[in-house]
Amino acid sequence: MNSVYSIVRLINMVSKMNKVKHELEEATRISKKINKEVEEARRTMRRIISRAK
Repeated sequence: MNSVYSIVRLINMVSKMNKVKHELEEATRISKKINKEVEEARRTMRRIISRAK
């Protein structure tokens, strides 16, 4: 009975790890998108500043 309980706990742990992995992948994707937008905004700001001079 104890080994069955251990296996169930292991399965639950793996399931949680997979969920966390997917959340991490999603967060990474969003982070990359934000970084891309920030870089684009920087370029735009540089362009505006150089025109203003």
